[in-house]
Amino acid sequence: MGRSKLTVETDGAVTIVTINRPEVRNALDNETAALLTLAGYSINDTVVVFDRIRENRRKYKRMNLGDLINLSTNQMVTRTILTSTATAMSLLPLLIFGGRNLFDFSAPILFGIVVGTFSSIYVAAALLLYLPAPAGKVETAAEATG
Repeated sequence: MGRSKLTVETDGAVTIVTINRPEVRNALDNETAALLTLAGYSINDTVVVFDRIRENRRKYKRMNLGDLINLSTNQMVTRTILTSTATAMSLLPLLIFGGRNLFDFSAPILFGIVVGTFSSIYVAAALLLYLPAPAGKVETAAEATG
């Protein structure tokens, strides 16, 4: 067990007291790195979903939003699942053979990949149905052509 280090810094009216324990700091660093990696992965996955919806919205101007979301989700679900599976397969050796420090990093990421993939595919696109219409005049397909 490592020793704790007490640091006191003072600058007139402000005093900062910190207690650093090396083993706690390493665990928090791993968890923070895992959460930041997960956030980036999930945001990227969600952007892929919304980009497909945007592309299909230009292509199928008369299709209602529910059907458009369904079509877009069906088009990108295979790509998203294959990407998540490939990432999970690369994490399994880290989880199994990596030791305690890598386990603390790879276990939250593996769990987050499963949850993030589910939320990107099924939750993010469905929330689009419940968002309010954009501000300003929304041009209908009939107005755009004629």
